[in-house]
Amino acid sequence: MEMNMHMAEASDNKKKILIISGIAVLVLICIICAIVFISSSGSVYKTLHKDVNIEIGAEKISVENFIKENNNKHKIALITDISTIDLSKLGTYTVELDCDGEIVKSTVHVVDTTPPVASPVSCEIAKDSDTAADKLVKDVFDATEVKISYKDSSFLSQSGHHDVIVILEDASANKTEIVVPVTVIEDTTPPVIEGVKNLYADVDGTINYRNGITVKDDYDKSPKLTVNSENVDISKEGIYEVIYTAVDAAGNTTVRKAKVSVN
Repeated sequence: MEMNMHMAEASDNKKKILIISGIAVLVLICIICAIVFISSSGSVYKTLHKDVNIEIGAEKISVENFIKENNNKHKIALITDISTIDLSKLGTYTVELDCDGEIVKSTVHVVDTTPPVASPVSCEIAKDSDTAADKLVKDVFDATEVKISYKDSSFLSQSGHHDVIVILEDASANKTEIVVPVTVIEDTTPPVIEGVKNLYADVDGTINYRNGITVKDDYDKSPKLTVNSENVDISKEGIYEVIYTAVDAAGNTTVRKAKVSVN
């Protein structure tokens, strides 16, 4: 009786050992499979780039952009239609490739790492004028919008010759500094008003006071013109006065007057 019990106990222990051994083998197989999978995945990315940067404005993108150097032994083809990638705009795209029958994903980043370019415009400007920085450069080029500013605008209030630094910054914060030779002139010459003449109108008629009037200035390309016709009563016959006033950026002022005859 006691012998039978020992035999049964030995049989149970043997079963437990077999079960534990089986579990251990399964775990080992899983570990090996995981290692093979990770190794296989890693080997793919030894051939292909996981991330690809393409400069904005590039003409095209091809499978060669994804392949690392000296990896021509694999058969690689694009699955994703890359014509859907807009290379004229910043953005991120997921691209699928076939690498020896395995589908691999890579990320394309359309980036902007190129600073803007422009040419300097050497010029003379009036002291204390509000000349904008973009007037000092030309032929500005970049794939994105460019902001143009002075590094230091204090020169606008200082007569003489200056090497002015103009900053061009694009939407990706790429910057270019351009040195522009500028002469700041003390502007004491008032603008010129041309085309002022006496006007004639019928009672209750209409008058275009600005017709034929032009204003020119030696430094200010857009001097301000105001017309004061508040003393003209178009409802009554009489001779009235209209006043034209032009002011340039330096504050120089010109006043011209004309008669308005209402009959």
